[in-house]
Amino acid sequence: KEVVDREFIPAQEHTKVFEKYRFLINKEADQFVEKFLSEDQQFDDMKAQVVRFKELADDIVYNSRKVIRLGMFELHCDELVRALSKRADSLCAKILIKMSKTNMDLNKGLCEEYEAIAGKALATPANTEQLMELKNYIINVREERIFGLEERIIQAK
Repeated sequence: KEVVDREFIPAQEHTKVFEKYRFLINKEADQFVEKFLSEDQQFDDMKAQVVRFKELADDIVYNSRKVIRLGMFELHCDELVRALSKRADSLCAKILIKMSKTNMDLNKGLCEEYEAIAGKALATPANTEQLMELKNYIINVREERIFGLEERIIQAK
C-alpha cells in the first residue's frame, strides 16, 4: 500500500496541469459565453473572444501530453484533451455564429435603407410640388443621410 500511495503522488500532481482549464471543465466558460452573447457586444470584442477560445483550443491540443508514464502508472489524457478542445471550439463557434448573424442583420438593414432611398429617388413625381419635395429629399440624402450609411458600411466590414 505504501508503494502505491507513493507512486500515486506524481499522478495526482499531474492533474494540476489541467488547473488552467478549470473554467472549461466546470462549464464557467459556457456561462460566460452565454452572458457575453446576451449583451450587446462590439465586433472587436467578439473577435477578441473568438481568438481567445481558438488559442485556448490550440494550446490544449498542441501543448497537452496525451499519454504520460509516471512511475507505475500510465495516464491516458487523450479523451480529456479532446473534450476540452472540443468545448473551446464549440464556444468559439457560438461566438462566430452570433457575429455572423449580427453582421447579416446589419447588412440587410443597410440594403433595405439603400433600396428605400433608391425607390423614392427613382419615383416619377406627379406634379411640381412632388418634384420639389423629391429634390429636397435627394439633397437631404446626399448631404446628411449618406454619411451615416457610409459609416455603418465601414462598421459592417
